[in-house]
Amino acid sequence: LLLLILTSPFVSHGQLIFNRTFYGPPGSNQGAFSSTVDDAGNIYSVGTYKDTNPFHWLTLMKLDSAGNLLWSKANDLARSGRKIKKLADGNLIVLGEILESSPPTNRKSTLLCKTDTAGNILWSRVYFDSIGFYANDVIELPDKGFALTGGLSDIFNQQEDKIFLMRTDSVGNVLWCKMY
Repeated sequence: LLLLILTSPFVSHGQLIFNRTFYGPPGSNQGAFSSTVDDAGNIYSVGTYKDTNPFHWLTLMKLDSAGNLLWSKANDLARSGRKIKKLADGNLIVLGEILESSPPTNRKSTLLCKTDTAGNILWSRVYFDSIGFYANDVIELPDKGFALTGGLSDIFNQQEDKIFLMRTDSVGNVLWCKMY
């Protein structure tokens, strides 16, 4: 079974530099959703991992510039990592998705997590409310805070036509959140 494919071919002047496929234990599934590169050329990838039990874990991987796996970590902070970006201080910001299993079913919430380049969690925040907003993207702002943008979960099988924009401070505390 194919668990993770780093499918973004890294190309230099039209030449394939590397193409790697990673496998996990039989019966498991893994996927990568976002990646970023540091100044040394190391590649960080974030995604999801599920083995034979019903649970998903957020995964974070680090590869060197030749595509060799340096480390891979999974944790239960979220069901998947959706975005990863390198920050001005050299650390990483990870945007994750949490799917709640209690009513209302399938409500999504958002995880914002800062890690160092070894994948150690420096801080994390979960954002949820009664309408179940979720983030699709995050950017670092000049004051080291963050802006998150996203939408609303499908609540009671009714799709809402709204987006949200959230502003946080440098450790993820919400300064404001607006629905549009």
